[in-house]
Amino acid sequence: MNFRQIFDLEIPPGKVAVGWFNSYSGIIVKTSKATLIFDPVKINLDECIQAEAIVITHEHLDHFDPELVARLQRKTQAQVLTTPFVARHLTCGRVNALRVNDHIAVGDVELHAHASLHPANQPLSFLISTESGIAIYHSDDSEPFPEMRELGEKYKPQILLFSGTSLEDGVQIAKLIEPKVVVSYYTSEELAKRFEQEIRKELPQSETKIIKRFEIYQYP
Repeated sequence: MNFRQIFDLEIPPGKVAVGWFNSYSGIIVKTSKATLIFDPVKINLDECIQAEAIVITHEHLDHFDPELVARLQRKTQAQVLTTPFVARHLTCGRVNALRVNDHIAVGDVELHAHASLHPANQPLSFLISTESGIAIYHSDDSEPFPEMRELGEKYKPQILLFSGTSLEDGVQIAKLIEPKVVVSYYTSEELAKRFEQEIRKELPQSETKIIKRFEIYQYP
C-alpha cells in the first residue's frame, strides 16, 4: 500500500485505522468520517487527497515543515490543530492553537490535547476518541511521566501509538497507560522483537503491533 491508497481506504463505522507514512513521526488516523494527518514531513502532496485535520505536535524539523503544512492546508482545506508556538509560524487559514486540556471535535472524532514531556515549545500529546468508543493515545516524542497513569485511568485507551525513539520509554508509557494494543513503527527486525518481548514481559495482557511504512493497522 502507498500513501495515496491509504486515503482511498474506506473504514467501516466502529473501526479506526492507523499507519505511518514516513520514517516515524508522520501518522495518519482514519475513521469512517474523519482523516487526521499528524506531523506531515517529507510527503508527496499529489498523493494527499483530503483530510479533516492536520495536527502538529511541536516545532522540531522532523515533525513540522511550515511550507508543506501551508500547502497541504490550502489543498485539503483541513483545519490545522497545533501548539500556540507553531500557530505563530503558520500563514495558512483555519489554524487553531491548542493548549493542554483543550479539546475539539473533528468529524466523528474528539481530539484532546495533553502534556508532552519533550524539549520543545509547548509540545502536545493527544488523546483521540471516536463516537464508537475507541480511544487512542498518541504520546508523540514524550518521555514517560507519572500523570500519564491518570490519563490511562480516565480514558482507558485501547491503543497506544508510540512514535518515540527510546524503546525503554515506550515500555514505561505502556505500563502507565495499560492499553490493549501498543502500535509502533518498524525500524528493524531486531528492535521489533526486543520491543515485543519487553511489552509481553511487562504487560502480558497487551498486544504489540509493529507496522512498516504505509502499512495500516485496523482496530478492532
